[in-house]
Amino acid sequence: MIKSLLSILCAIVLSSCTSTGSKDGVKPPSFTPKYTIKLTDKPIWNSVDDVKKEIKGKGKITGNVVDLQGGCLDGSKLKRSSNSQDESNTPIKLKISNFTLKNGYITNVPGGIIVQTPNVTIENMLFTGVSEDYLSNAKDDSYNFKILNCEFYNNSQGDKSCQVNGAVGLMVKDCYITGGITAIRIGESSSKKRGDAKVENCVVENVPTFLNVDGKSQVFVKNNVLKNVDKKYVIKEGSEVHE
Repeated sequence: MIKSLLSILCAIVLSSCTSTGSKDGVKPPSFTPKYTIKLTDKPIWNSVDDVKKEIKGKGKITGNVVDLQGGCLDGSKLKRSSNSQDESNTPIKLKISNFTLKNGYITNVPGGIIVQTPNVTIENMLFTGVSEDYLSNAKDDSYNFKILNCEFYNNSQGDKSCQVNGAVGLMVKDCYITGGITAIRIGESSSKKRGDAKVENCVVENVPTFLNVDGKSQVFVKNNVLKNVDKKYVIKEGSEVHE
């Protein structure tokens, strides 16, 4: 009898520690892009000229600012694994410093956008479909990464909407995130730089975890609204979250 009770108690404890898994999230709004660019091969943006070729004269480019003007980059033709979380899934590799991408849609890019340079801003973009992570960056080379006024409609095949390995100078502000397992992962355990990040004025809905913080990062959170979020923070040793 005692053994049976212990078994039941152990089962309860283990089940309470187990991840609730990914969530479908809120259904994305219907939208009609002004134009759609079907991405092919392995998109690598080393320069603004590369982006010009990619978007085929659409949108507006001023210096290092690419305004999609309501257009959509569609990655449905890019090579992908049967496992949506396979890190070999094809991304857009963004290698332009002091760069801004804004005012458009990203859908079904298997590996998402990987930022590999400093001072990059992603602004007023809506992300949908199946991606390994919608946005990610390099751990020690992509400081001052800004994600502003963006919407992320993740789903049950998704993991993280944003994987910010380089947390130094990170700002996530005025964003909406739903679905997947974790809204934002901040920091990477092997990073050589301690990150100071801010997450402000965001709405996070139907996600098991809001923030997963690692890499001895400090995250300052303010005015965020959480709806149907099971766990506010997962904080690894040496990291901090300040409310």
